Amino acid sequence: MDSKPTRVLLIEGDADDEALIASYLASPEVDLVRAPRLSTACHLLAKESFDAVLLDLALPQTDGVEGFLKVRSLRPELPVIILTGARDEVLAARAVKLGAQDYFIKGSPDCHLLRRAVRYAVERASRADDAAMEARNHFLGRISHELRNTLATMKTAAYCLKDDSGEKLSARQAQMVDMISRNIDRQTRIVENILDLARLRSGKLKMQFRRADAAAIVAELADEYKLSRGAQRLHLDVEGGLPPLDCDPDLIAQVLRNLLDNAARYAKEKIAIAASRSDDGIAFSVTDDGAGIPEDRLGGLFTPFSRVDDGEHQNGRKGTGLGLAICREIIEGHHGRIRAENAAGAGACFTFVLPAGGAAAAPGKRSYALHK
Repeated sequence: MDSKPTRVLLIEGDADDEALIASYLASPEVDLVRAPRLSTACHLLAKESFDAVLLDLALPQTDGVEGFLKVRSLRPELPVIILTGARDEVLAARAVKLGAQDYFIKGSPDCHLLRRAVRYAVERASRADDAAMEARNHFLGRISHELRNTLATMKTAAYCLKDDSGEKLSARQAQMVDMISRNIDRQTRIVENILDLARLRSGKLKMQFRRADAAAIVAELADEYKLSRGAQRLHLDVEGGLPPLDCDPDLIAQVLRNLLDNAARYAKEKIAIAASRSDDGIAFSVTDDGAGIPEDRLGGLFTPFSRVDDGEHQNGRKGTGLGLAICREIIEGHHGRIRAENAAGAGACFTFVLPAGGAAAAPGKRSYALHK
């Protein structure tokens, strides 16, 4: 196993069974997190990182494989091992058919093999993910290059139709050409995001690490935002004397750009960017004052093509469903972590933490607001 402990979420409603299962898993190789209820587990899955899940089928207020289906909907990539009583073995077998890795009858001699089963489940899931990712990225890369060329031709044709046709278009015709052009631009962004994600996951997009100033990265993005956005007020809260980062500043800027673009689609009036020290590095956050994120959607936000809703947002902008997945790939490539949560009061808050690269200057704080 890797030197890093395998992080396992145990969802078990019976205290005695929980203690017994924990004894089977007791090892420096396993970091066990316990949840007595499905609601608690869903909250943890939405905010924290895990390698595997152990799930009791007889949880309070759940029916049969309902708990498994809920966990699977939140974190489809995680291997799940079912825990059940002898009377529920048929249900456990059904869960395996639906995608669970394995099942164990609580109290049986086989439970002594539980730690090894977790290790094998994580290894199998990792190998399957690697193979599927390689095939998927190869396909997406090929198709995306073809789409990009086609879209570029369509964009040129739309431009020529409006500006070089030699004939004046009617107001309705001009409106239709503008609509075509906007949708070509959106599809181009989707294609570019697919290519970025494929390159990140395949390792073909190499990160260029160098010493960088966190405050300077934030300030540059704030200036860019001020020029390109009109409606929302941008508030900065950057702690003074932050230590330097060892990072790819262009990719970190892309993360902040993606988070700002996401916030702009939901904000009513205000977006806030913060940067400050944390226990293990520098924490960046982007917060909006919109309606927030439904709790049951938090866990899947960083998976490709995941969006809170599929319609137009209040600010008339549609997302591609890929920006947050790209953010996660970049941050994890920097050995950092990223999470989403609802801000106190209203709105959504996206936070990522990067390891600091050097000693800090004298601490301080500066806050200011930017208006167009």
